[in-house]
Amino acid sequence: MDLPAITGALTAIKTATDIVQGVRTAENALNEAELKFRLADLMGSLAEAKIELSNLIEDVAKKDQKIETLEELLNNKDSIKKFGDAYYKTSTTNEPTEEPICTKCWEVAKLQVHLIGSPKRRDYMQCPNCKSDIRKSSIKGPTPSSRAGISTVPLVRG
Repeated sequence: MDLPAITGALTAIKTATDIVQGVRTAENALNEAELKFRLADLMGSLAEAKIELSNLIEDVAKKDQKIETLEELLNNKDSIKKFGDAYYKTSTTNEPTEEPICTKCWEVAKLQVHLIGSPKRRDYMQCPNCKSDIRKSSIKGPTPSSRAGISTVPLVRG
């Protein structure tokens, strides 16, 4: 978390508390104009605290998302292995499962993007994200065309 933001929020809350205590103790001695001034100051301090706290909530949400992403990467680290020119999720026996994962996307951004049959070259597979082409013969694990029940021929609906 951002330490200056936390300090700012706590300072604004402390200021607001001090103002309220000042108004309470001197309520009878304050004239109407001074009371309005202190209340306006109080409103400003509370608004500042609210803004700081909403910024902190946003920061915490971003950090929670980052933690979740990193935990997922850590959990998948041991289950994704390279076979030939592609990565695969592996079984407990280290056998490739599913379709190949794009090498570039995995190594650069840790994205698990499955390769598909290239629309332009029959003997290649392509990453739908980065458009990298990988020759099917350099892929050692299962490809969509080699797995039972999976076809790389697009279905045409009419």
